[in-house]
Amino acid sequence: MCVFTDHASGTRADRPALGQLREVLLPGDTLVVCKLDRLGRGSLHLTETVTDLARQGIGCSTPPTGKTAGPRWAN
Repeated sequence: MCVFTDHASGTRADRPALGQLREVLLPGDTLVVCKLDRLGRGSLHLTETVTDLARQGIGCSTPPTGKTAGPRWAN
C-alpha cells in the first residue's frame, strides 16, 4: 500500500502526486480514496479520471464512511 498526497488546492490543474500515483497503478489495482472529491477537481474531471482509470483496468473505491482508518476498505 502506498499513500500519495498533494498539499495544494484541488482546483489546481498541477497535481504532482496524482501524476506519480497514476504512474505506479497497474491493471487489476484498486485505487482507494478517502473521498471522491479528493480525486477530481470537479464532477467532469472526476468522471474523466475514473473512466480513464477503468479503461486501464484500475478500479476506484471509497471507504463507506469517508474515513481513512486502514486497508480493510480495499475491494
